[in-house]
Amino acid sequence: MEEIDEPYNTNEGERSIHQLNLQKHLGKLSIDQQEAIQLRFWLNYDYETIVKLTKVPIGTVKSRISYGLKKLKKYLGGEYL
Repeated sequence: MEEIDEPYNTNEGERSIHQLNLQKHLGKLSIDQQEAIQLRFWLNYDYETIVKLTKVPIGTVKSRISYGLKKLKKYLGGEYL
């Protein structure tokens, strides 16, 4: 008897679509904002580590993340953030 594959997990499919949408909009941010957000949320680095890597003051790192997230929220219609 032939095995039947598990039904497609719509949560995973939806998550993939949202990730692609997020990456598309992330590309609209400045390179500095993209870098700060990716280091903080994709790589889970703390602010001090990001400061050392980027060689900018902590206030600058926090501003880049804050303004970048606000722009992403606007691009995504406030739905995902």
